[in-house]
Amino acid sequence: MKTIYIKKLFFLIILLGSVILIISCSDDTNYSSPDLVLVTSNIETELNLRVDEEVILSLDFENAVGQLSYIWSIDGTIVSKDDNYAFQPTESGQFSIDVYVEDAEGKYTNEIFILKVVGLPHVFDSNKVVVGYCPSYKTDTIEWDKITHLIYTYVYPKEDGTLDTSDMHALASYVTQAKANNVKILVSIGGFGFYPGRDTRIFTNVIGDDTKRSKLVQNINTFIRDNQLDGIDINYQELIGGGETVDNTETNKLLPFFRELREALPSESLITSYVTGSYEWAAYHFRDITAEMASVLDFISVMSFDNLGSWPESALGPHSSITDAQNALNRYIEFGAPKSKLVLGLPLYGRDFLTASGGVAQVITYADIVSLYSPTESEFMEGNVNRDGHNIFFDSQEIVSQKVNYVKDNEFRGITLWKLGQDTSDPNLSLLKDILNQFN
Repeated sequence: MKTIYIKKLFFLIILLGSVILIISCSDDTNYSSPDLVLVTSNIETELNLRVDEEVILSLDFENAVGQLSYIWSIDGTIVSKDDNYAFQPTESGQFSIDVYVEDAEGKYTNEIFILKVVGLPHVFDSNKVVVGYCPSYKTDTIEWDKITHLIYTYVYPKEDGTLDTSDMHALASYVTQAKANNVKILVSIGGFGFYPGRDTRIFTNVIGDDTKRSKLVQNINTFIRDNQLDGIDINYQELIGGGETVDNTETNKLLPFFRELREALPSESLITSYVTGSYEWAAYHFRDITAEMASVLDFISVMSFDNLGSWPESALGPHSSITDAQNALNRYIEFGAPKSKLVLGLPLYGRDFLTASGGVAQVITYADIVSLYSPTESEFMEGNVNRDGHNIFFDSQEIVSQKVNYVKDNEFRGITLWKLGQDTSDPNLSLLKDILNQFN
């Protein structure tokens, strides 16, 4: 190792893995006492460290005499008296590290180091994912250290096989942030609701036409490359019919689309898909193609919510129970997908039934449930607030914990969140933070 001295009396060595960064003080001299020859100044060091990654801080002095004594402290609490201090943050944030050093002659110095810790913690192995969908209309700050993948929604296919990217106004910013935090970023094509061309079934028409499908694949490949994305997510929702006897003719057109995407995209590009696990009739649209989908896709997010409260004849009850989650995942196993490709989709919102008979229940974010209703301990345990004319069913930390443990215990791939920006900012009640802790 080569050490570089830049006309200074001491330097700080930061070891991060195999990387050595030498940071020197400025030329300004500021003595702590008349006889002190050691330079003192504040050093602000901004490091893009991963949570739980060890950083070794070591001071060296040129003019010190005899044995040196050290006192390292963080926020007023002494953490070490060793020559070196191994700093290993457990969460992101800014940390003030103070070190007091004195030599045998009584000369001393006091130095404050400001370390900024961001990035993804080492709590997810390479086989686990925590995916967050981020709609283009949201401007919330992303908690990058709590997810492995961000899916930004949506781009839409046009009739000629080109892409409508009008909703991608914040994409460049998210790409920059994702890469700085070691998070994979994808965009999703398709989506819910009446997106451009939904009424004329453009997505279905394009992937069913060899020429248009080929052009769409080429345009997706170009869009991924030009925007430095990690891949594409497919959210195909142009489903027709219901029950176990659904006509899968159009859904089956997804297979050549998936195959051509895999052949066209670089091997490192991810291809994922969002499928509905909540309604049996919706899931059955993918019954005949699930096994081959799984062989092509990196993972499949099986969404398990809106089981109740999303249609007029719905019964009253939870829209996303642990039983619903188990049934949704098991249904796709029966269709032929391995557990290693299945990711459980969780809602960060609840449904508020305003009538005792059920029916359509209003969507209410988890953040609003916490702030507007301040659920009691028992209400959190049950995932239900039933008072003042409201009957709200939601995923609490207790329910989320059950689901995450089920995913872990049964070796599924991970968790997908629908959608970011709906969680509470209260760290003690946050669902996203609780998911992170469960996977830790």
